[in-house]
Amino acid sequence: MARIVGGGNLVKFYTVTNTSGGWAIGATAVFECSDQINTDVSIDDTGVHTLTIEQIQDDATLNTFLETYARPSASSSGTPEDILKENGEQILGAANTGTPLLAIVKGGTQTSGETKVFAAVVTMGRSSGSWSQSGNTYNRPSLVAVSQPVEATTATIASTYFSSFMVTPEAASLNNSTRKYGAVFYN
Repeated sequence: MARIVGGGNLVKFYTVTNTSGGWAIGATAVFECSDQINTDVSIDDTGVHTLTIEQIQDDATLNTFLETYARPSASSSGTPEDILKENGEQILGAANTGTPLLAIVKGGTQTSGETKVFAAVVTMGRSSGSWSQSGNTYNRPSLVAVSQPVEATTATIASTYFSSFMVTPEAASLNNSTRKYGAVFYN
């Protein structure tokens, strides 16, 4: 039986085109975080993953990422809240830019030597960047992302995107049925 202690201390976010007509991932990460204290991947009853990262990076790079992908713009339109219709269709509220990102999270390494990796299409939560401050403690701005359904029948993630995550990187895929909201891979 393999066990995992700790995490891999790395998450990368890439832009992604996520439509039924196509799937394309940006060539370079738009944000990379390697200052995690805690990473939580929770799954609700519908299979939607929520990624919550407590970390200590607190700089202009983080702020620019959050302003671009987690904050409303003056021209945002739509409902004031995110709505999930009973048929599963999601309408993102005005406060969420709704820009899909591919999140890849490096987990810990099993006693067998394989690394656990999680990948999902996400949108950044509006609460991302929240922090508290006190004496003798680093600020810990949180990152919150919620998985979105993969629209493509099969969405392949090339092995190059896993080069920082896996011992022997190999391509992986998400799809619009069994891996609709993300998946865990081992290598």
